[in-house]
Amino acid sequence: MYTAEGVTEIEQREVRINGVEFLGSSVPRLPIIEPERVASPPLAIALTDVYRYRLDGRDTIAGTACYIIAFEPDPGRSVKASTLFRGRAWIAADSFAMLKVSAAQTGLIGAIVASEQTDEFRQIETGVWLLARSDVRQMYEGAAHRTPIHRVLVLRGDEINAADFRERRQFAYGSASIMLRDTPGGYRYLKKGDSPTESPSLAGRAERVRTVAAGVILDPNISVPLPFAGFSYVDFNFLRTGTQINAFFGGTYGQFAFSVPSVAGTRWQVGGRGFAIASSYNDRSFVLGQEHYEENIEQRPAQVSVWLVRPLSARVSLRFGYDLDYTHLAASDATAASFVVPADQVVHGARISLDVQRAGWNASAWWNPARRSGWRAWGRPGSGDYQPTHDDFQRYGLSLSRAHVFNSRTVARFEGALMGGEDLDRFSRFSFGTFDNRLRGYPSALIRYDRGAVVRTAVGQGISRLVRVDGFFDSAAVHDPGFGRGLRNYTGAGAAVEVPLPFGTLLAVEWGYGFRGVNGNGTLGTQVLRISGYKVF
Repeated sequence: MYTAEGVTEIEQREVRINGVEFLGSSVPRLPIIEPERVASPPLAIALTDVYRYRLDGRDTIAGTACYIIAFEPDPGRSVKASTLFRGRAWIAADSFAMLKVSAAQTGLIGAIVASEQTDEFRQIETGVWLLARSDVRQMYEGAAHRTPIHRVLVLRGDEINAADFRERRQFAYGSASIMLRDTPGGYRYLKKGDSPTESPSLAGRAERVRTVAAGVILDPNISVPLPFAGFSYVDFNFLRTGTQINAFFGGTYGQFAFSVPSVAGTRWQVGGRGFAIASSYNDRSFVLGQEHYEENIEQRPAQVSVWLVRPLSARVSLRFGYDLDYTHLAASDATAASFVVPADQVVHGARISLDVQRAGWNASAWWNPARRSGWRAWGRPGSGDYQPTHDDFQRYGLSLSRAHVFNSRTVARFEGALMGGEDLDRFSRFSFGTFDNRLRGYPSALIRYDRGAVVRTAVGQGISRLVRVDGFFDSAAVHDPGFGRGLRNYTGAGAAVEVPLPFGTLLAVEWGYGFRGVNGNGTLGTQVLRISGYKVF
């Protein structure tokens, strides 16, 4: 019997491992997302020639001299398994015991597009080596979002052939813990029997998540507090086609996304998303840092995107997409009669990106050329704001991110991004917002920039099994023509807390403070507050 601690970026828990069964805390039974199982492990004796091996040098681990053995799928062989491993193994020179294995899965077909794993072993007794630590980093291509997964398993103690193993396992079966079993087809939930003495059976796959959500957003650029209440539905196997869908409707805000992890059994993936908001919020005009209220207008955005993804290797994928952006623009109460409000923005754009995952780092380089439809003069006559050449423009950027697990309760995340563009104007520049490209504490569409850099950091701490606290610190150095020449720094900080409520509900409160944000009355220091409540079915 092993005692272990397991951590992911999304949830934290202590677990016990009885052979192949995992026992966790009492949490909702959610779908299990994992890559395809490898039918031919590289170091198993299978009497096949699926892999090629070579000596890749020597190393020393914890005082033990090791041979480094590199392995990769044999390109000249055809195997039934859709995924294999490529990596290295550290083998003790004296006993030929395996001390460490580091490998990435190849040929993945499914929602997990990249998976790297490093396993470390320790000697328990002479000739017996058992897993001591496993570090897994994956990239999940879901509906509308790419989500990095970092899972760490640390085995603290070992008992081999415990005399009372059966009794202890039966006691675990009768506990209130949620249990998983490792099967050839992946992890499966165990369904408890009718009596404490009855062994559990395998439960069916959990493939759907339904959530009722409600809350309010307080943003200085949204004229009134923005309430939302609605229903979210996530299906990981829609109509048993393997398609994933994610939909939310909350009255003033709605979104829909889908993802097909494998098109006709190939490694091509297709996805899409769309969103719209019924509430208008302010698009504020600044000249040399001074707000011109007579040029402020109201905006109401919507967007639809579709894309194709093709993994090129175990760590690299290519994405091709099409974006359709629509923004309704209208005069506000303060807009001057002489100010010509632009026509509703209809923008067609392409998006091409190259995504790379390596040793926990996730990098992306992207390019977004776009063209407007119905582009015509706007603004004050003779102001020079309108330029006919702005009917087409392009944006591009680089991003780099990484998550790090400190211990079973503390997780940190870092993200950095560089962005730039050509022929950008007030309505095509980058902006920080409440719903996308967030900068903690800064209102939607307050800052519009044509180039710059952003760094975002977050640290999550599990105070207990039920309470989680997060701290945020963001900083941007961007060029906003409305605030003069050169780069200008915008720094924000914030905090969030998640606590359970009665009847299986969850309350999340997130607050941010922007040190250089400008309020509607001209004062510095903006605050954005989001309060949300959730009930998962």
